[in-house]
Amino acid sequence: MNMNAVSSPPQFGWAAQIVRYHSIASLIFLAWDILVSLDDEVQYIWPKTRTAKFKWLYMVIRYGALGQQLFNQFVLGYMLNNETPPRICRAWLLYAISTTQAMSTAVEFIIITRVYVLYNKSRLIALLLFVLVAAEISMMVINSVHTVPILQSSSRCIFAKPPREIVYYSLTVLLTQSTLLALTVIKHTVSRRMGLGRTPLVSQLIRDGTVFYGIMFVLIFTTVTFSKVDKQISVVMFFWSTSVSSVSGCRLIVNMERLSKNDDMQADTIGQFTSNIELEFL
Repeated sequence: MNMNAVSSPPQFGWAAQIVRYHSIASLIFLAWDILVSLDDEVQYIWPKTRTAKFKWLYMVIRYGALGQQLFNQFVLGYMLNNETPPRICRAWLLYAISTTQAMSTAVEFIIITRVYVLYNKSRLIALLLFVLVAAEISMMVINSVHTVPILQSSSRCIFAKPPREIVYYSLTVLLTQSTLLALTVIKHTVSRRMGLGRTPLVSQLIRDGTVFYGIMFVLIFTTVTFSKVDKQISVVMFFWSTSVSSVSGCRLIVNMERLSKNDDMQADTIGQFTSNIELEFL
């Protein structure tokens, strides 16, 4: 280990090990999912045309996250074993915040598109969802601009105490996810009254939306808990958020592609809103 690390406070020793373990574990989790889902990727994603936007979104979410995790391994290898200038540490924190938010927003875009088409491309729904996502991103930017420059610095500033404003940001994320789930459930209820609630497509939307909401709730709860209890290792949530968002987003896209190629789907008597979703994802 680099001798420069000797001047760091001793309490950072255990934190450094935990952060390193979590960064490696989150990378392994992502790599494992890439391997086990490679057959689905080859079958449902690769044959799509070059102009298919969800094909490229899949690639960005999947391999952009992998590149980000590999980069984190390199950066942490330096930051955990050396005295890091505060400006570099803060720059990395800004990078981690922005890339994590970008990954989360990309996955939200998948759900948002589904809800938007589910409501027959309603402008009101589009405006509502745009405002929610804009508020979420704005809260992230505001918190970063105001808190990152004044974070407590040390030779191991990666362990700095997270700002209390992270709770407000988490609430905006939860509000966005709750709205998306609520809109899906409302449409599901309406479709059931129309006799459409048991179609594979509508069932898939409900199932995916509920699972993704649960995942995001766990991530938000864990992030807030780490920031309040284990302040020195709260940075590990950047790693897990990236991997979990990547896995969730890719599976959302593959699920719709798999369903769209199901022969039984052609026999379903479904409304215009479900037909629009088929066209959107084909």
